[in-house]
Amino acid sequence: MYDYSATFACYNNVAYTQKCIESLQQSNFDMSRLVIVDNNSADNTWDYLTSLADVHLIRNKENMGCGVAWNQGALVQQAEWTVIMNNDILVSHDWIENLIAQTIEAGLLVSSPAMIEGPTDYDWQTHLPQLESKLKGYNRPQTAHAVCLLVHNSVWQKVGYFRATPKLLGFEDTIFFFDCFKNGVAHACMGGAWIHHFGSITVKSLKEE
Repeated sequence: MYDYSATFACYNNVAYTQKCIESLQQSNFDMSRLVIVDNNSADNTWDYLTSLADVHLIRNKENMGCGVAWNQGALVQQAEWTVIMNNDILVSHDWIENLIAQTIEAGLLVSSPAMIEGPTDYDWQTHLPQLESKLKGYNRPQTAHAVCLLVHNSVWQKVGYFRATPKLLGFEDTIFFFDCFKNGVAHACMGGAWIHHFGSITVKSLKEE
């Protein structure tokens, strides 16, 4: 129904990448719309990624940081809607359709789903859809996050892409939101779309490296 693409950067932590992929496969997400950028992982991440069908892969020769990888992934398919996401999240069944539909309904061009963070010590597959149903139509203005960020293609032209500077060490999203603010591009968290986030596992690894 919607023209979308999703991308994430990964650096080691293959177990979390696998959990994320499995949740995407169990949802109604079109896996041919996924672009994964591996920042030269030293574990068996690349072996796992190459075993996947339909997914688009990019492998950098060194750790290029978040901004470079996000831009690489966003530019592969240049869809109307692009999701920049972490590889340490779990998604509900209709997350992508819910997120895009409610963003359009709210008249926004940038948004994020609401999220629960921490261990999965609850039935997230049941609980997330319940939250989506209960809170559909509600949003929290100016509180989007790069754990999972939906961006309309017109925003790239107006605001620009992420700062492609590896030494920013995770501040690419903060700068992007500031640029959105300067250019009058509002954003919000959508109450009718939820994800589970384990807690910036890969971003922390990228910084430590």
